Amino acid sequence: MPPNFDQTTPISAADIKEHDSMSEIEKELADVRAQNKLLLKAIMALEQDASSIAKDNFERVWFAENRIRFPTSEHSKRLEIDENHAEAIAKLRGNDGDYHHGFHSGLLAAGRLFRESIKGVRELTSKEDVMDDATKALEEKLGEKRASFPNSTVHPHGWSEVM
Repeated sequence: MPPNFDQTTPISAADIKEHDSMSEIEKELADVRAQNKLLLKAIMALEQDASSIAKDNFERVWFAENRIRFPTSEHSKRLEIDENHAEAIAKLRGNDGDYHHGFHSGLLAAGRLFRESIKGVRELTSKEDVMDDATKALEEKLGEKRASFPNSTVHPHGWSEVM
């Protein structure tokens, strides 16, 4: 469990003992960085999946809404022979086509919602100036701790003052 740096919460001896050497903190920092890389890759994969779902269902909704209006359009013809859409197009042409049109409309809306939500998360996490500032501040703090090691000073305000 990482130490609690909130000044309003008392720090236990276990919190201090758990992080009593810089090598442990550096290892934890490396672990957090590895987790962040994994999470960013996961976010990018989710965004790609959401975009793919939105794109595929956009095509199917377009077909359902325009198959009568533009029956001979190149776009309609391409969708009818596309392997990714063949089964869906057959269902849209069937007796329960309205149900499938509604289903694909819902998937389109959900795909767009998730894509935009994930894009917002990615934009927040990709602000290099903010991340760089936080990383620089952390590296400076670690550098200060290395320079002052071993720091055995006890501050009246507790652990948060030491860090």
